[in-house]
Amino acid sequence: MGRIAWSVVSESVTLVTGHGAIGLLDRARLDEAIMAGAGSPVVVDLTRVTLIDAAIARTLRNADGRLARDGLRLIAAGATGQPLEVLEIVGIAKQLRVDLTVAEAIDECRQSVRGPSHTPFDARVHQLVARARAADVSPESCTRMLNEAIEAALPLARTLARQYHGAVETSDDLVQVAALGLVNAVHGYDPSRGNGFLAYAVPTIRGTLRRHLRDHTWALRPSRRVQETRNAASIAWPELAQALGRTPTTQELALRIGADDQQVEEAASAAAGRHGVSLDGTLTMEPGRTWHDVIGAEDGAFERLEHRMVLGPAIAALPAQDRAILALRMGTDLTQAQIGERVGTSQMGVSRSLTRTLNALRASLDLDARPDRTSPADGRAES
Repeated sequence: MGRIAWSVVSESVTLVTGHGAIGLLDRARLDEAIMAGAGSPVVVDLTRVTLIDAAIARTLRNADGRLARDGLRLIAAGATGQPLEVLEIVGIAKQLRVDLTVAEAIDECRQSVRGPSHTPFDARVHQLVARARAADVSPESCTRMLNEAIEAALPLARTLARQYHGAVETSDDLVQVAALGLVNAVHGYDPSRGNGFLAYAVPTIRGTLRRHLRDHTWALRPSRRVQETRNAASIAWPELAQALGRTPTTQELALRIGADDQQVEEAASAAAGRHGVSLDGTLTMEPGRTWHDVIGAEDGAFERLEHRMVLGPAIAALPAQDRAILALRMGTDLTQAQIGERVGTSQMGVSRSLTRTLNALRASLDLDARPDRTSPADGRAES
């Protein structure tokens, strides 16, 4: 893993210095170092960098685009060997002026500054918050200075929000969440501690983003333990893959994060619950069919089969005339009078037979039920 440091040189030019092999795991630190100088041009010193990957090249390209929108320069100076080849392959070597030495890059950045000297945003936030906390400042002035501090640090919130762009939430929603974390950071920052605003704001904003993603973006939310295991595994996976030069096994991943194999597998399965799937969505393997076509539903035939098994003996035990009346009533569209003509009884007799029969069948389905119009002694309808 490489080493990255940053400092402000004369005329507020930010110098970011890299050492050794810088790869995927150093991307966030490099981006933070560049953003530490937001509001000033940035020179990235690659003189002592021996190796970079495509992720680092993309980070430099994206940072250059962000600074350019504010009229600022980013120069990657002193690149040679493999870093130079990667930047040329990506197509940004000329754009980042890698042909310049560090001293030449700093001079060019100085010349690119227009108007008053720029102050790094974290230093400006520190000054504003310190003045807002002064005892002789009115509440109105305090609010105004804190708002200015928030506006000065908004690029940091947007940068950190972009790091979670692959999440479920839209980028605009993530920027709003990051901005809320920034507001909390500005209001909670204590200038007297001397650690600098950036060291306090970055973990505060990231914590706000992670809690939001943890609590609000799961279609099927697992337990907190499973979520924490998944987060730890997602961080450890690229580190292991880079160290091993291959895809890590479940056992290696579990050993790295201090969990057992079952917990890692459970966390991997739970990850599918983050994204909901529409029943109208097409199947990957069968484009002509939707999930709705293959997901089963409750089959009422099972319940009907159970009822037939219970009612069969009860119906067989009925008198022959009651069985005939029941069959005609349930299997045909005949009226009670027409059924009476067929079996040789009156319409009233058919009605009483059906009432008596249905009560007896209900009782066979529910042992606790009692026929509401049948005498327990002889099973005949009460008069």
